[in-house]
Amino acid sequence: MPTYYYKAVDKEQQIIKGKIEADSLNSARIDIQKTDMTILGLSLKKTEFKIDLSGFLPLDPSILSIFSRQLAIMLKAGITIDKALAAILTFEKNKKFALILKKLFNEIHKGKKVSLVFSSCPEVFSPFYINMLEIGQLSGNLPQIFEQLAEHQEKEYKILKGIQSALTYPVFIIFASIIAVIILMCTFVPALTNVYKGMNITLPIYTRSLIFLAKFLINYWWVILIGIIAGILVFLNYYKNTPAGRYKIDKLIFDIPLVGAAYRKVLVVRFSMALAILYKNGISFIKSLDVIEKIFENEFFKENFRNLAENVKKGLKLSESFKLQKIFPQFVIEMVRTGEETGQLDKFCSKLANYYETEIDYVLATINSYIEPIIILFLAVVVGYIMLSVLMPLYTLLQSIT
Repeated sequence: MPTYYYKAVDKEQQIIKGKIEADSLNSARIDIQKTDMTILGLSLKKTEFKIDLSGFLPLDPSILSIFSRQLAIMLKAGITIDKALAAILTFEKNKKFALILKKLFNEIHKGKKVSLVFSSCPEVFSPFYINMLEIGQLSGNLPQIFEQLAEHQEKEYKILKGIQSALTYPVFIIFASIIAVIILMCTFVPALTNVYKGMNITLPIYTRSLIFLAKFLINYWWVILIGIIAGILVFLNYYKNTPAGRYKIDKLIFDIPLVGAAYRKVLVVRFSMALAILYKNGISFIKSLDVIEKIFENEFFKENFRNLAENVKKGLKLSESFKLQKIFPQFVIEMVRTGEETGQLDKFCSKLANYYETEIDYVLATINSYIEPIIILFLAVVVGYIMLSVLMPLYTLLQSIT
């Protein structure tokens, strides 16, 4: 019978850690709940050898949403935030995040403000996250704020996983196709080249070009590899280290058919969710826009968003500012205008985010439906070219014999 480790809160609001034997994860959960304890964490004991690389890898977005959810549960149960952090730390498996938790615990245990301590880790906690914590401190409602943050991060994580899931199959097919072509060029073509050497025939230009490509690939593969690596490094340097380069590439994303539309919808969802939460919790409209600007990474979008915020500061309505920038769909402008007129901007922004979450799924499905036939067409052309180059000399030879 497998062993499960658990962390829970008992009736006296004390953190309890222990282990339990059960037939399944669900059985373990039921057995623990029978003791009137609130489960904070439950996992199967693992005995297999495992190399932990978490300290060297970037944090998974789901870690932060789980962390926020755990804090919300424990704070609502009456546990102080320093004790809650200590409890989460004992079960945290990611070494990188564990170090951050330890730092948070030590500073908060000394009596420092929660938002100030969290802001000392900007690589993990965004300005949006910090501003929400400041709201929670001022209103005395940190548990609710952490719950809202968890919901916000879960939605963002869902969008990210949806995009990754939609792109996994096309990327796999593309790589598999490239590998298949390379194998053909490096094995099948050289074998037939040796056959043609013993024949007194003139090879057509497309066959000679195929043989040349195969020889170049076999003899100078390292040149191709160096060229690809150099190209990637030049691109990354141009993108990361030159503001003009980053701006141009970020702008180019919006012009890619279908991909640009999907990306625009993702940004609309992120903006709508963030504005709804900030506005709902009493952050002034102007400050909300300043905070939201910092959560975006696309420089082209950020520049347009800064212009939008400046127009609002000058007295224009948000919907009018949206219309001037021409980066948001007309539907977004109309929804924002209705929200302003009814005084329910946060509710309309939430509806907008929910609507575009569905739209993103639809656009990704459309992209997939276009990618598959394009890949098939590409493969047909490549394989057709190879087969034509290989078979035409044989056909010419048979004609000369007959």
